Amino acid sequence: MMGIAATAPDPRLLLLFGPLLPRLGIWLGGRSRKPFRQAKWMWSWLAGTEAEAIQAEYDYGRECARQFAAQFSGKVPSEKQAVVRPSGRDWRMP
Repeated sequence: MMGIAATAPDPRLLLLFGPLLPRLGIWLGGRSRKPFRQAKWMWSWLAGTEAEAIQAEYDYGRECARQFAAQFSGKVPSEKQAVVRPSGRDWRMP
């Protein structure tokens, strides 16, 4: 009866299935999200119902806003906040 000899795992597999593969998936997902949503929006506009087109446009707009907001730290100095805060306080939509 022949037994199966235990061998050490290939180090290339450890590299692939270690930290590299999850990072690669996150990177590819982040890069493909906006083009996918844009294609879905265009396809829904062309061949879908109006409700599908509106939802797809909304999803694409949210993705664009998410990418735009990711470019900024989100921390505004208090001096700049003090300048902007009074300007919007008295504004009312007609």
